This record gives sequence, structure tokens and C-alpha cells, in this order.
Amino acid sequence: MADGLNTTTTSADDIYFAAWVGDQVLDELRPYIVTPPLLEQQGRKPSKVFQKPTMTDPGPGSAWSELADTDTFGQVPVKLQTGNVQATASMKGQAAHVTDFLDAISVIDAVSYFAQVLGRSVAEKENTDATAQLDNAAANITSATVLLLDDFMASIGALEANDALGELVAVLNPVQTSGLRRDLTGTVAASFFGSESGAATVRDALPDAKMNGHVGNIAGVDVFQTSAVALSTTYRGSMFVKNVAFLEYKIWDARTESHREPLQPGTILTCSANYGFATVRNTWAEGVRST
Repeated sequence: MADGLNTTTTSADDIYFAAWVGDQVLDELRPYIVTPPLLEQQGRKPSKVFQKPTMTDPGPGSAWSELADTDTFGQVPVKLQTGNVQATASMKGQAAHVTDFLDAISVIDAVSYFAQVLGRSVAEKENTDATAQLDNAAANITSATVLLLDDFMASIGALEANDALGELVAVLNPVQTSGLRRDLTGTVAASFFGSESGAATVRDALPDAKMNGHVGNIAGVDVFQTSAVALSTTYRGSMFVKNVAFLEYKIWDARTESHREPLQPGTILTCSANYGFATVRNTWAEGVRST
């Protein structure tokens, strides 16, 4: 039969949809949000600046001689001094105008969904800023190649040499965690990452990274990964004392608000947060650098 006599999807294209749009949206790509919960958190105070007092080390005590037949002090007192670090909060946010026309014909609740997108954007900004704060470590361990277990252990040793107290954590770029994973092979990887099979597979080495960026625990150090760790000649990861080395002062957490725009019918969505960071003790943080 000649083509001109066939009834096809071309000749009858008025009786079906050109494309059927699914009602479940695949969310946008984002870095793992891991860093803010690892910092000391301070909530809203009646100031845009939070000041944390610090104590200056007066040095060790000295030998005292016995005081005979005198009621005077007889010793030179030490001058005790304090210092401080400050975190200054400021606003960050994102806004969008969702028209009524779009919301009316969308297969999803457009206003609700885009409000969630803005919330994730502000959370990403906070994570990016927090991760950048980690770059204020007093010293760095720099690998000449990809990150190896020996470099990781050297970072632990550097913090121990600085008498660090508390729980150590590491925030690394996924390229760095990949280097570690490749260096930890066979049963060695199994001992660090809890693999029952003894094989250093991605599934074994990253048991829950798909959910929250937590890689595993190496020598007592919880390791997290996020692509928010910058690449500037080298990947600039960090190891530090959790809830001590760095501080976040947060006046308010990410909050989404809306209001009507009658002149251009639609809904204005805004999401904002107000926070700032401070490095409290940079000697209790170690930069972890690698290619």
C-alpha cells in the first residue's frame, strides 16, 4: 500500500500527546551537605557578632621554695591573659517568581516544589561557606600524588603533636576519598570500612555515602566527602577536632517564605539564612592536600 494511504502517528498526530510529562521530578545535582554539623554551633544572640573567649596559655608552673619566717608571698605572680575569636553573621538567600500560569498547568505543585529547591540552594551555600572555613588550618600535609593512607596518618600525627583533644573528623573531596579507597585494598580496606567480604568494592567502602556523604572511619577518624572541597592546584581537604576547631554562629536557619505578586500574577518565593563562621583553634586543624 502506498505511504500516502497509511494512517500513521504523523497523519493523526492530533489525537495523542506529543510527550507525556511525568509527575516525579529528579532533583538537581548538589554536593553532599556534611560540614556544618561538624562545627561548634551557637544560636541567635542579640548581636550580629558572636565572640568566643579563649584562654592564653600561661605556661607550666615552676618550682617554689619553702618560705621561712615570713608571711609575704615571696613569688612573682604570672599574668593571666585571655583572647577571643569572633564570628560575624550575615544574610544569604535565593528568590524566585513562580507565575500563576505555570502553577495552573504544571503536573506538580510548582510553588511547593520550587520552594524546596530554594531551600536546598541555601543549604548548599552554607555548606560551601563552612567548607571554605576549614581552609584556615595552621598547617598542611601535602601529598605529591593522590591522597594515600600514609598522608592521612601523617595528618593524625600532626594533630596529636599539637595536643589536640576531642573527636577527629575529616572532610575531603571525593577524588581524595577515592585515592584512599584505592590505597586501602583487600582485607586492609575491610578492616577500616567494615566489609564482611574483604573486598574493597565501592559498596563495601561507601556503605552510606549515597545518603549523606559519610565514607567510613579510618583509625578512629570519621571521614566525610563533598565536592564543595575546593580544587586550587591541589584538593584542599581538612582534618580537625569536631565541635572545637571551628564555630558557626547562626541567627536563623534556612527559612522559606512567600507572598503574592498581583501585578504579575504569581508567587514570590524567598529562602534565606543568617550565619557566620570563625576559626577557634587553627592548630587543631590540619589541611589535607593532594592532587
